Amino acid sequence: MYDADTLVEHLGVSGTVPAVQRAADVVFAAWSERDTAKFDAAITEFEAVVRRVAARGGKKV
Repeated sequence: MYDADTLVEHLGVSGTVPAVQRAADVVFAAWSERDTAKFDAAITEFEAVVRRVAARGGKKV
């Protein structure tokens, strides 16, 4: 699994894109709760969001 910063940088996606920020917030919340299942799901969704944003040329989703 990619580190979040590495994935965002590799795909040229800005961390300021609202969809990326929302997905990152979900990851952080799951991590804060120490809920492994939620955390794994949040990471998977974060990766998907970043890839969707990259596919759209970094535009807002």
